[in-house]
Amino acid sequence: MDGRGILSEFANVRCHCGQVMNQLATMLEPVDAASCDQGEGGFLKGGADRFLVSDDLRVMPGLSSQCLMLLKNLSIMDAKELESQSMNIGPEEILQLLRSSLLSKTPLTHWIWLKQGASDLMELELNNMAESLDKTSATSDSKKMSLKLFISKSREQVLYAESGEDFADLLFSFLTFPLGSILKLLGGKSLLGCVDNLYGSVKDLSTDNYLKSDELKNMLLCPKLAPFFACENQLLHVEESSSPQYLLYSNGKPNNKWFVRPLTTESNVSSLGEGLGPLSMVNPKSSTGETTGGGGYVKGPAKFMVTDALVVTQLSPISSISFLGKLDVPITDVDEKVVQVGEEEALNLLKAALISETALTDVFNLTDKSVLE
Repeated sequence: MDGRGILSEFANVRCHCGQVMNQLATMLEPVDAASCDQGEGGFLKGGADRFLVSDDLRVMPGLSSQCLMLLKNLSIMDAKELESQSMNIGPEEILQLLRSSLLSKTPLTHWIWLKQGASDLMELELNNMAESLDKTSATSDSKKMSLKLFISKSREQVLYAESGEDFADLLFSFLTFPLGSILKLLGGKSLLGCVDNLYGSVKDLSTDNYLKSDELKNMLLCPKLAPFFACENQLLHVEESSSPQYLLYSNGKPNNKWFVRPLTTESNVSSLGEGLGPLSMVNPKSSTGETTGGGGYVKGPAKFMVTDALVVTQLSPISSISFLGKLDVPITDVDEKVVQVGEEEALNLLKAALISETALTDVFNLTDKSVLE
């Protein structure tokens, strides 16, 4: 913090003056947080009926008609075939179920098998999903970035790509996207386990009887990026949350402790005393204490090597030749091709990154001879 009113949640961030920010302050909750519904931090309305969750994670109202329809779809005609089990769910079980939902088409079955000590067979399903990778079309291609591909002519496979910091930032930005935003970009068709069914379930549940509000429904279907997480050359349109302003307080005692609280209409009413002044959050990607968005994750100017499996490393002549040696690819078999990456290619890269280990080859479709020529 300094006289220009900035703060950061990250260590070693630099102020406008060029010095590292080193004054510590305690972050407090907003004073009007008590006005929120206590104990109701979820998305569903309290007192709603029970829900029915199928093995492929379709969430439905717990109605008899839905239950009978599910049994009919599963070709279960005799109720004597069914038995009930009670399961205790803790943090470990939740992590297992999350992983199963991303990799398996039957995550509840896999989850129960794992609980019973069975081996993990989900990698087979992941490979099957990668084989069915299709292409996603974008609505516009307003921006493009160049990418040089190094291709094995005999294998019709991308060995690696040579890129600038813009393409590296694009790939790294995939790690910042909320899962709901990824599914929205892909039209709810990610092929990723059963999360498409979860996404569709939220779409189908009404705010009249089940979800608390349209705002919360939209939060699930189209969540925003955290403040300052968007890149300057963003090809995919995921909205970024705005960063709130904060208010600085001092306890006025000899030890002079500082406190920070989100700025609200009631922030000046505090047991800490009157607020000393507003503060704005620093963009952690800025080296000069800027509070506006933008910027990237990697330093430039720089060149990067991106493998077919999306491993990003610093490019050098030695590293590229060594990589070709590891792949046992003769230099005479290597061809170069410059391609353009726009919104459509970025969407397909995002999808391939989720389900394929040959993302560059899959996206740039080397069966198209125009790429190989």
